[in-house]
Amino acid sequence: SVDSEIDECQKLLDQERLQCWADLDKLIMEDVVPWVPYLDATNVDIISENVTQYEYDQFSGEVGYAHLAVDESAQ
Repeated sequence: SVDSEIDECQKLLDQERLQCWADLDKLIMEDVVPWVPYLDATNVDIISENVTQYEYDQFSGEVGYAHLAVDESAQ
């Protein structure tokens, strides 16, 4: 458990606190549970103001093209 380390980090301020969290992150990643994330759940879609209907398909992780509409006057 890293509960005691977390408690110690929460007591600190400023740069010491940041360094404590960085050291704890390193400890967790190297000694406690070494793993590497294989997915990045961040997804940013930039759409035009001419798009009148937009749906994100969570299953495919992309735009639901069957549910995308554009203002006819902008075509």
